[in-house]
Amino acid sequence: MSFSFGVAVRALLLGDADLNLQLPGGIHPDSIPQEATFPAMAYSVASEPFTSITGQSAIRFATMEIKVVAETAAQLRAIDKALDGVISTNAGRVTRAGVTVCALRYAGVNASIEDLGDGDDEPYRELEGTITGVSDSV
Repeated sequence: MSFSFGVAVRALLLGDADLNLQLPGGIHPDSIPQEATFPAMAYSVASEPFTSITGQSAIRFATMEIKVVAETAAQLRAIDKALDGVISTNAGRVTRAGVTVCALRYAGVNASIEDLGDGDDEPYRELEGTITGVSDSV
């Protein structure tokens, strides 16, 4: 399973003061709770790490999908910038929650206006993206 990659990247994100300031609704596994304050983020590990054998070394890649819901485009831009900052700063080798990850990359894939369908008819902004990297354990 890819729990170790998800645990390490979540710990990295939770440890960044700027990102957490931008996300008063928190960072949640799987989905954003209905009662959450916005902006908020949900994440899930989209692919299991796989091992590629090159000579004697094993490399474990994993991908985390993220979804951010905010009320304004300005909030999304600030969150996108904060996510890019924390991942770029820690793109080398970093250990969090007892797991070492490296070669981290962030890509904000899609930003759109969404009606969450909760009966409020209020448009919300949504950002989807990925964080990819290499983990030292599965």
